Amino acid sequence: MSATVAAPAVFWSVPAPRVATLALAVTETRILLRSVTLWAGALVTVALGTVWGWTRMPTWDTVGDNAGMAAVVLAGVLLALGHLAVSRDYRHGVTEATITLPAERARRTIALLVLIPVAALLGALVLGAQLALLLPDVPAGTFDGWNLAPVVLIPPIGAALGVAVGRWLPATAAGPLAVVASAIMIHGLPGIGNGGNNVGWWLSPVLLRQNWAPGAPEPTGWHAAYLLALLAVVVAIALARYRMVVSTVVAVVAMALGAVAVSQQMRDQPGSFSQPVTKAMMDDYIGPAVLRCEEHDAVRYCALPGYQSWIPLWRDAVEPVTRAVPAGVAGVLPGVRQRDNVQFLQSATAERPTVDTDLIWGRHGKWAAQSRVGLVQRYVRALTALPTATADDPFGEQSCSGAGQLRTVVALWLIAQALPDGRKVLEGNQVRLGRLKAGRAETDAAVTLLGQPRERVTAILAAHWDAVVSAAPVGDILDPLGVRGIAAAGTEQVTPCR
Repeated sequence: MSATVAAPAVFWSVPAPRVATLALAVTETRILLRSVTLWAGALVTVALGTVWGWTRMPTWDTVGDNAGMAAVVLAGVLLALGHLAVSRDYRHGVTEATITLPAERARRTIALLVLIPVAALLGALVLGAQLALLLPDVPAGTFDGWNLAPVVLIPPIGAALGVAVGRWLPATAAGPLAVVASAIMIHGLPGIGNGGNNVGWWLSPVLLRQNWAPGAPEPTGWHAAYLLALLAVVVAIALARYRMVVSTVVAVVAMALGAVAVSQQMRDQPGSFSQPVTKAMMDDYIGPAVLRCEEHDAVRYCALPGYQSWIPLWRDAVEPVTRAVPAGVAGVLPGVRQRDNVQFLQSATAERPTVDTDLIWGRHGKWAAQSRVGLVQRYVRALTALPTATADDPFGEQSCSGAGQLRTVVALWLIAQALPDGRKVLEGNQVRLGRLKAGRAETDAAVTLLGQPRERVTAILAAHWDAVVSAAPVGDILDPLGVRGIAAAGTEQVTPCR
């Protein structure tokens, strides 16, 4: 009697380790993209980046800052999800199943690193959504692609950190604790160092330092290199559990490259102890020679490079004033010039009066209205030659009285008639005339002028413009418009303006 032993049936073939790793990576990608938490985090990130810049007209600098800080939130979400994905191997009832997989934990860790490119793509998607929500407004200023790089690089760092923490500390609580610890560290980084060499600012994921001059090149490329080095260090830590020697070498090299990148940032940024900013350097970026000027209705508007799109906003504020000024009697109308809102360095003497505006302009509602009112008031003060700061009072803190003066009434009227709610602004005593202080009588007179046709008021002013730009009293000049009995200065305790 003989027996034949058949070979055991094979119901599946064991895949090669690389094939198994790729399959695991695809599976982890699908699991991540199906996560409600991930998309909720992306939505919050877009909302934060949009809301933080909602009140101001966007610039490329502010877009980079807001989107970068919002990306830190997305990185925190990815850190938590990455930790949960790795710690899945250690949960109750799962360990026995994972040991049967055709890929050991080292390869499963490699497969989980697919979260890094997915996180980078998600960061790019979030940035695109924030830019789309700015439309029809387009960021002003000088575009620097490296300044937007943190939005794409920070989320992958969060995902890699989640994988690293999960491999070394798989306990469920370790993920949330890592998120909290990372937040505390990022918050505390700016306090490291001191003065112009504050290294903490450069170690921060997002460069939040004020640029030394609008449009000046910044070491944003070096900062992107630092973030890449930081990503390499975190990945090496994640793999060090199973590839200690290679991971240690990679981590040491990446840390060295990161240190070089940080030191280059500090060296290449003007304003440090080793490279002070000079007036000549500032003139190269905010001086008269770099301004982009346009003339509209006899008013010259000069913007810094990249800010020409704001000229229509300035025109909307200024032109209602110039339309109320008598033609041919005001001389050369003041121009509007944009200057840096931090470094107010004196430039060459202008050929005609100019009104300054800065790098901030409100975008919606009351914020846009505040910017408009501010420019209108400054323009009217220059147009009517109201008293300004002096050498003894450079900030214009010493007030003087404009009671009974024609220019006070005219200035109040010019401002009010240029605003949609001018009467309300006047009656609420919200108009600011710099050093010159107006009383109730002058405000009431301006309200009376608002009730007259603008052309009629302009015609009266045309015959008395010399008095408008001097300290002359109202007298009977405005009698035909119903303004009478305004007393001249002399009874107030405040010194009359001259």
